[in-house]
Amino acid sequence: WLAASDSALRTPLAATLPARELGIYSRSEARAVAYRIVLRDGQRLRTTVRADGPTARLYLDLFEITTDTARPFAHRATAATMIPTDSAAALMTLDYESTSNTEFVLRLQPELLRSGRFEVTMQAEPILAFPVEGRGNGAIHSFFGATREGGRRSHHGIDIFAPRGTPVLAATDGFVRSISPNSLGGNVVWLTDERRRQTLYYAHLDRHAVSEGERVRVGDTLGFVGTIIGAPFAHHWPVRGSLLAHPSSHRLPTITRSHPMPRAVLAPIAALIITLTACATVAPSVSPTLAVSAPTAVESGQLAQIYYWKAKPGKFDDYSRYIREVAEPIDMEAHRLGAFLSVTTYAVRDTANAWTHMRAFVLRDSAQLRALSGALESAGIRLEPDSAKRRVRGEYSATLRERIGATMGVVLR
Repeated sequence: WLAASDSALRTPLAATLPARELGIYSRSEARAVAYRIVLRDGQRLRTTVRADGPTARLYLDLFEITTDTARPFAHRATAATMIPTDSAAALMTLDYESTSNTEFVLRLQPELLRSGRFEVTMQAEPILAFPVEGRGNGAIHSFFGATREGGRRSHHGIDIFAPRGTPVLAATDGFVRSISPNSLGGNVVWLTDERRRQTLYYAHLDRHAVSEGERVRVGDTLGFVGTIIGAPFAHHWPVRGSLLAHPSSHRLPTITRSHPMPRAVLAPIAALIITLTACATVAPSVSPTLAVSAPTAVESGQLAQIYYWKAKPGKFDDYSRYIREVAEPIDMEAHRLGAFLSVTTYAVRDTANAWTHMRAFVLRDSAQLRALSGALESAGIRLEPDSAKRRVRGEYSATLRERIGATMGVVLR
């Protein structure tokens, strides 16, 4: 059990957030699974694990990857205690806020001599809410670090444009440290986030809606958008301690709006990793109509890379034909050279569904998973060496469908 725990930690699977996985664990074998994920400064990892079956304890831990060869993994968080739900399943959560651009490993392991099923979801979200009501990233017209005065100085903040009088909101819980106006920012609010030891600065407000010393909750109105040089906008930046917190790029990650997990990732697919042992069973509302190759039985430890696509309006049949005539030959060429074990495409005509085509590649191990994209690209080049024709083919495929998302799964048996 301890060896499985250590092995999973040292050989994690790469996961792109948001991600969702369904799997099983068996009393006959000690297993663990781990995911390598990347978090940016100002992002919160939100992980939930739902399990059903006989009562069992699951262990979910987060480790930061360090540069210390003697201690390559630093423990950062452990999931909260499992809580029974009305559905007789158990639920546990792990939340962690990153203060740097860092790689982490999330490890899940069941106790010995227990069998059951689990669902784990992982997603990253900003720790700060967007600070202007009804606005999003598109309202940001000047980013942190932008040059000012012909390059003589940098912009230490971000400018969010909105109609004058639009409510300016607290991006986090905290207390109003000061609302004293100044010559640069006019009407301002300094909002202190004690838990994270940072202060948020709001400037160029039309008027205040709070008083000094007042405690606020995220989403409370602090004031209203004002103007400068005739343009209505709000100026915002976070300050940690006495130092300005600046990102590595011009976009400030701590105030990027949280985007919900794509519906495709939450699409009604029957126990994805479990049913891949047959690779032909999906939820009742989904009918497999395109079989690219006959799947083989999945052995313990195999992986599945799933891609979700949605045909554009009126292009369902055209995209299905494209898969048969273009994608399938590429798949077969890659399969001939050992790129994966099997691939199956499922198609759904229901336009209300989040996706119309789901492609599931079953792979032997993480090495095949890492090499899959390159193997498919190489197979396409071998079948069509003319780069101009490949470009035309790619442009044509873009008129047929759009990619909705992808997820990766592991078979635990």
